[in-house]
Amino acid sequence: MAATRPGNRTREISAQRTEMTTIPELIARAKCGDNDAFAEVWRRYEAQVSALCRTYLRSPRPDPAVEDADLATEVFIRALHQLERYEDRSDAGVGFDAWLLQVARRVCLNYLEKKDRRSRWRSDSALDTDIAFSSEHRPSVVGIVEERETLRIATQEINALPELYRTPFRLFLEDRSHAEIAVALGISVEGARKRIERARKSLRPRLREILIPHIVQELQTVSISQLRCRTAADLVSREIRVVERALSDIVRDYRIVSVQLPTGGELQLALREEQPTLREPEIELLRQKLAGTPRAWKKRLELAEICYHTGRWHEARQEYRDVLARRPACSAAAIRLGHILEAGQDRSGAADVYRTALEAVPRSENPTATALALRARLLSATGEVAAAAHVFRQAIRLAPQDRCNYYGLFGALGSLSRYADQLDVLEEIRKLDPLDSFAIAEVYPPCAHLGQFDLARTILEQAVSDEPNNPRAIKHLFQARMNLGLRDETTVRLAERLVELAPDLVDGWTELAWIYTELGREQDALAGLHRFLLRHPNSVDAHAALAWRYHYLKRVEEEVFHARRAYALAPFDRHACWTILTALGNADASSFDDGEGDRYAMEIADRFPEDAILLARLAGHSETRGRGTEALYYASRAVAVNHSSPEAQVSLAYAYKSLGRWHEAALAFESLVRMPGGRAGHWLVSYGDALRRAGDPRAAAIFAEALDVANAGGDDLLAVSVFEASGMHDTAVTRLRAILKEPNLAVLTRVWAENRLLRLSGGAADSLAASPRV
Repeated sequence: MAATRPGNRTREISAQRTEMTTIPELIARAKCGDNDAFAEVWRRYEAQVSALCRTYLRSPRPDPAVEDADLATEVFIRALHQLERYEDRSDAGVGFDAWLLQVARRVCLNYLEKKDRRSRWRSDSALDTDIAFSSEHRPSVVGIVEERETLRIATQEINALPELYRTPFRLFLEDRSHAEIAVALGISVEGARKRIERARKSLRPRLREILIPHIVQELQTVSISQLRCRTAADLVSREIRVVERALSDIVRDYRIVSVQLPTGGELQLALREEQPTLREPEIELLRQKLAGTPRAWKKRLELAEICYHTGRWHEARQEYRDVLARRPACSAAAIRLGHILEAGQDRSGAADVYRTALEAVPRSENPTATALALRARLLSATGEVAAAAHVFRQAIRLAPQDRCNYYGLFGALGSLSRYADQLDVLEEIRKLDPLDSFAIAEVYPPCAHLGQFDLARTILEQAVSDEPNNPRAIKHLFQARMNLGLRDETTVRLAERLVELAPDLVDGWTELAWIYTELGREQDALAGLHRFLLRHPNSVDAHAALAWRYHYLKRVEEEVFHARRAYALAPFDRHACWTILTALGNADASSFDDGEGDRYAMEIADRFPEDAILLARLAGHSETRGRGTEALYYASRAVAVNHSSPEAQVSLAYAYKSLGRWHEAALAFESLVRMPGGRAGHWLVSYGDALRRAGDPRAAAIFAEALDVANAGGDDLLAVSVFEASGMHDTAVTRLRAILKEPNLAVLTRVWAENRLLRLSGGAADSLAASPRV
């Protein structure tokens, strides 16, 4: 008899032990992150799950692109993500196999529902047109519907309807009756019917324009005997009805949520509604069910989610708390509640929520993705942002399909000024879901920091085309165009559209004020923001926006007042901190005394120890106060936090300049111009100036390069800076006078040119440095 090799015998014993392991033991290990345990669960149940999937896939017209193995794989992936929710109820006769098969049924039913919807679009089209097309003569319009292109265009047209018609038509697409729509909107049934009909009449011409070319093509390839309708227009009318029925699957909208801060301030957020609007009946029904089953935490979580997605955050916050009181380890409730609290600047409250939920999660040497996600959010809420980013990456490795961890990582990287990494994260999200609105709309902030405004504009133009009601995408497209110097009617219309779309969102008024100021309409700019402030007197962003408007208009006292107010209402808000530091940096800000400024500076430095941008701004504040050594301290901290941050390198360079250490300043500027986008003209000018003062002969070549950049871009202001820095003051003055004679000169450009001319002529006015809006 052949002897068994020792290695084979060891594997056999291991396999026998694995086979002897019970399912509850394997599940317990899998919940703690043991991948081998879940692989064994998969092996044991794979045949059973595949058989169930085959049963659901059987039909007279099966889909050849989908096999039972595909659905089975999706079942086990879904089960792994939901494993923490599994409760062992074997004593009641409901074991893991029953739970897993229930997950499998949901996956199969979801697949069949989507397949049925697609089939219904096709069959409805065929029934409406009475066309006996063979498979090779199927109407191309059906293909368009299947590819969602017609639906996408139709959705854009619906979103562009006036609010009077858009809301009832959306409800109509949700299969609401005229009577239900009338009750929901507080109008008569006849009024509801008329508004819906007017919406359809407004929509149809555009759809006809899209559909007729395709129908005409079909009429050319199919004999008239196959048709019972006589014209392309008849076909289009019927196809429009098919499209209308299909639209209800993709209609989306946004709601403005006002978040009350613990300090009494208020922030406005544009929240995407992932569920249909006006779900009060469903909410009321859930409340009635919960009254009879007060311990049913899953139903309460469902209620909380509906409240969250329909903008009822005050109710959602309480419902999530109730869920956690019954189920402390419910990570979904903890993460959502923590997000609401963080949005309201209650970071300590959010940290407590994350900490409590984390303590309730079973401890293990191999933490689960859920535990890591909670840990990352706790670190972020307590200011340990670098550690949070590291833990978010660990959670992503364990749960690569969970986009929430990508969102958290994106925010942490932003706080660390790692903008290129942020763009990589957004790209990963788009790989998971090309239509993810966050991944598309949030491309602007990192692009702005990197100076890649053209890239941002390209992506955001497509985003606004796909979702014309997305306030965030509209805002960021506006900002990209402004920073590219496109102050035209299209850009103005974007700001006006944002105000029309969301009048209670301060962002629209802020952007409108920005372009109005550029166009010389300062009073209109200020009036709009003040009107908004009358309705929202504690709006942090409205006070900050007014502070910036007054900053650019050199009205220091008003700037200081609103900057102070914004900071008092939201001392943990980075934008409010940036605003107060900018006001502090004003040499003429006599409303601040040194003690007050130092208090703000120390508070912000302690509160954001890993924020390179705010540390760099603190360095700028110290520099303007003539405290070069202090400026160097903050700038060095900023570079230590993130040496690849342009803001940090700039603050370090200017700190060295303030101390007259020109060689070190030149090295800092050299590091800056070597960064992506760093060879922008104004940094080349500063680099050349530092080299000149350090006696370095390379200065002439750097100035020449900066002048080439200015001439290539037609940037007269940059050319002036080159002439001034290289000592050609007479040439700079001549160019400035020519600039000031230009008609239709932007207001901020005029202010900059006048201040620079005053300084070169012997005055004391400071130049107005224009920086990209982020």
